[in-house]
Amino acid sequence: MPDALPIPDDLIALQRALDAARTELGAWIAETEATRREEYPDAEQSLERGIWPDDLRARLAELRAAQTAALEAVRHHPTMQQALEDRCHWVTERALKDAARAVNA
Repeated sequence: MPDALPIPDDLIALQRALDAARTELGAWIAETEATRREEYPDAEQSLERGIWPDDLRARLAELRAAQTAALEAVRHHPTMQQALEDRCHWVTERALKDAARAVNA
C-alpha cells in the first residue's frame, strides 16, 4: 500500500470545517426531528410529522449546501488531487481525518 502524502495545515482546516458542517447538519436534523415528534406524537400523525414546513426545508437545504461546499473544498485541494493521481487517496484521506481529529482533541 502506498504511503499517505504529507497533510498541509490548510487541508486540515478544510477537513475540520467539513467535520463541523456534518456535525451541525446532524445535530440540527436530530433536534428538528425531536421537535416534530413532540408536535405530532401520535402514530397517526406520521405524515404531518414527516412533512416539514418551508422554513425547515430551507434551513435543511442551507446546511446541506454548506456541507457539500466543505466537502468539495477538501476534494479539490491540490494534495487530495495529487493523492488521486498517485493512487494513494484512501490512505491520504485516512491520514487527513486522523490529523483533523488530533487537532480537535
